Amino acid sequence: MFERLELHLVVPGSLARRTGGTIYDARMAARLRQLGWRVIVHNLLGRFPDVDPIARESLGEALLELPDGARVLIDGLAMGALPDVIGAHGDRLRIIALVHHLLADETGLSARERERFIVLERASLEACKGVVVTSAFTASRLQEQGVAPERLRAVHPGTEPARFAHGPDTQGLPRLLSVGALIPRKGHDVLVDALYRLRHLPWSCVCVGSLSRDPEYAAAVADQVADRGLSKRIELVGECDEDELEGYYDSSSLFVLASHYEGFGMVLREALARGLPVVSTTGGAIPEAVPQEAALLVCPGDAKKFAAALAALLADPGGSERRAELAAGARRAAACLPGWAAAGSVFAEALLELAPEELPVTMQPLPVERFASDWLALREPVDHRSRAPLLVDRLQATWQQQPWSRIVDLGSGTGSNFRYLSPRLDSPQEWTLVDHDATLLAEAVCAGGEPRPLLVCGDLGKHGLEAAAAAHLVTGAALLDLVSEAWIRRLVDVCRSASAAAYFVLSYDGVFRFLSSGGVTTGDNDPDERLVRDAVNVHQLGDKGLGPALGPDASQVAEELFRRAGYRTWLQPSCWELDADDAELTLRLIEGWCLAANQERPGAAGRIDAWARRRREEIERGPFKLTVGHTDLLALPAIEANGQA
Repeated sequence: MFERLELHLVVPGSLARRTGGTIYDARMAARLRQLGWRVIVHNLLGRFPDVDPIARESLGEALLELPDGARVLIDGLAMGALPDVIGAHGDRLRIIALVHHLLADETGLSARERERFIVLERASLEACKGVVVTSAFTASRLQEQGVAPERLRAVHPGTEPARFAHGPDTQGLPRLLSVGALIPRKGHDVLVDALYRLRHLPWSCVCVGSLSRDPEYAAAVADQVADRGLSKRIELVGECDEDELEGYYDSSSLFVLASHYEGFGMVLREALARGLPVVSTTGGAIPEAVPQEAALLVCPGDAKKFAAALAALLADPGGSERRAELAAGARRAAACLPGWAAAGSVFAEALLELAPEELPVTMQPLPVERFASDWLALREPVDHRSRAPLLVDRLQATWQQQPWSRIVDLGSGTGSNFRYLSPRLDSPQEWTLVDHDATLLAEAVCAGGEPRPLLVCGDLGKHGLEAAAAAHLVTGAALLDLVSEAWIRRLVDVCRSASAAAYFVLSYDGVFRFLSSGGVTTGDNDPDERLVRDAVNVHQLGDKGLGPALGPDASQVAEELFRRAGYRTWLQPSCWELDADDAELTLRLIEGWCLAANQERPGAAGRIDAWARRRREEIERGPFKLTVGHTDLLALPAIEANGQA
């Protein structure tokens, strides 16, 4: 798919180290190679990120040896404190930073050290063409530091599929597992303090992770365990290989991570993949990595609250039942986790966007419809006011009557549909947002909203439908007209199997009309406008990444398929009614329509451009009115006599 593309990957030390950051780097490098890239890894010597002379010299020599124009990806740990070295090559090389978390966000730094890292890392990032981050949270942190959104791409880690954990052999004794190097940021001292408060309850705990990254801290934690009399209950086993780690996962009842801060928290996703309930903190991107239905999260650094969360799952009566509920939530979440192949493909797209390269036509990636975040922000208020109120009311009434909570938003973009629906439906709500564009998902988190959703970056044909299989409500906005009939058939099958409702709104219906100030339809009397509209509607039928799109017929086809599947269905118009207050949006529409029409009818470019000029002039003079046809669809499963779907 991406043959002959080349990347120089610069990392501190060896990719064989078992840290979250190096595992991410190694996995992405492996996926790029599968996609046909040539990946050359440069392992740096010296100490990072508080660099020594050996580290400075090693990075400088590695960059100096690279040819002009080379695409270079540098792990943030290796470059954040060396802006002069990066700056010396910033114009000559196409440097992209890979930031797992800001250097200044490391736990245990003094105020002076933190400020120093902020200044150095900001200068280093300014010399880069762009930045790849591993979470929406880290993307928002970089924006706070002045990195422009267009220079950022967020690419979540993947997760390797795994079998669900069997649990400990010892009946009645819950086994806790924590995975992470013994360094201050991971909060093992907080974990030990919390467990000491629960010494009257039955439990054992295994802590897997390097004891050599910070020997002084690791020794202090070991002393703390001994001093509290917990040596027979808490094991610090150090780093282990994959088979040993798998054994620990398989024999565990509960996963615990007391981190003060995580740039993502890959081990949390690994725990979900094994169906383990989670007790962790709200530090950094952790709430982004685990859904509420599978975890209890508390403020970082608070041993008392961490102990209370653990007690809710360990103390009976009620503890084992609550643990089972969270385990069920973890298993549902596991079905939606994207793998490393999907994550690596998104990673490849991010590299090409930040450091583009002209490719021969035969090497172009498959088409995937992409939307700019500013366009989505522009249309959001119009989308919200245009929805069919009758269907909103009907959905609200049904939601109140059903024991539903899980909502999957397909093609969620920056989260507009989530922001509209979540305040209009009763609690509890557990949202999953699915989109192929990790950057848009990052903005969904930055925009806020409650409850905090689980983000899934992946293909709607695979990960979207997998997520829908565990939903009570499957929804999407401005989506159906972009997908194929085959995809909609699969969607209907998935919804029917899950007895899930479907609510798809704002599907384009093939009609747009300009009105004069007197309310007279002028578009139907304008042959150029008919030409543009017809060409746009043909363009809508192209493959947007999920097969030949249904375009304007999508809502009707979907309604019929849901009805045949035994659903009660409703279609209602949700037209955009635009006027002078929506001039910017209207101008963008005209621009997009002209681009599509010219692609379909290149021989009519003169007529298309003339029509666009007339419409722009009318908009500038004002007033004007434009109607753009859309349709909303609600499909509800049959309700049994007991009220259950």
